[in-house]
Amino acid sequence: MPLRAARAIAAMPSPGTLLTIPETGITLPVLRHPDNDAAQRCLNVIDRPYITACLNSHKAADAFIAAQVPTYAGLIYPHALPDRFVCLQRMMNTVTLMNEEFGDPATLEDASLCEQLRTCYLAALEGTRPPRKRAAARLLYETLRPIMAEISPRVGTRLLHAMREQISLLAGRFIRHVDTLTLQRYVELRRIEAFGYWLTTLGEYALGFDMTDDLAANPSLRAARDAAIDSVLLVNDLFSFHKEIQIGEARNALWIVMREDDLSLQAAIDKLARMCGDTQRRYLAACRTVETRERADLRAYLTELGHLISGNLDFHTFSSRYYSPDSDTDRFSSGEMVISTFPGLRDIASEQPLTVTT
Repeated sequence: MPLRAARAIAAMPSPGTLLTIPETGITLPVLRHPDNDAAQRCLNVIDRPYITACLNSHKAADAFIAAQVPTYAGLIYPHALPDRFVCLQRMMNTVTLMNEEFGDPATLEDASLCEQLRTCYLAALEGTRPPRKRAAARLLYETLRPIMAEISPRVGTRLLHAMREQISLLAGRFIRHVDTLTLQRYVELRRIEAFGYWLTTLGEYALGFDMTDDLAANPSLRAARDAAIDSVLLVNDLFSFHKEIQIGEARNALWIVMREDDLSLQAAIDKLARMCGDTQRRYLAACRTVETRERADLRAYLTELGHLISGNLDFHTFSSRYYSPDSDTDRFSSGEMVISTFPGLRDIASEQPLTVTT
């Protein structure tokens, strides 16, 4: 990890440290798309070759599939049009693999490789099929084709713009500057890098709406959207920091809160949990000032933003992306946690990589 993250890494606790994860205070209702389970079973088969090739391991692919990544779409887009839902679920596999590829410590240390990946992914957005060795980029290409054929033109333009910005930011490796970023700037960058803007834009596609004019004209609507996005990234940071420690992953608001407020680790965790709850309060306050009386589409859009908040939290409480499959509980939302190590996808892949035959 580059030296510019040295302060954040130094703040990370050692294995065996006992910490408490507080309740976030997020109480919005959780709903799951009725087609979720059937669609996910289908994608487990269809996407397995891409997942296996990207991770270079059958066993790592098994672990990825066990994490139920497509269910994330079922939780944040529970009212998605049925004929668009599989594409939405598939996009969750796609961007998670893309994040794994850009987040590999070896990739972060290699500016040339980051640029190669950036070029490949951006070309996929423009309709160029990536080479077979770039499995995640090829999956992005395959997934976007049916989406772009159906999406409203203006929403499609905004979606591609959001994804271009995200890819460029991932390739730019802003994580290297985490020791000097302010919390405000970190949140601004993570709204882009942590899939925030394209998640909410893809939500318009899910519902068959075009909120372009409304978002441009209505600051309260933008405030509701941004609160939902902030909830996504802050909840992710609260529930993922413990697994990131073992690889020195410093891309987390927790370490910035510790530094800026001169807090202990537990005090910073407590504050981060309160910040998660604040996103729901900000969302609800913004919703109250959006006039929706004669706009069923606005009401539906705001409702789905609420499910982005509740569904994102729910996913983080049960997915094995955040907890060891050997854990003694199927769900964790708060309570005591002992910092420990468990194998990530890269660890699993290194143990049993694909055997190349000639």
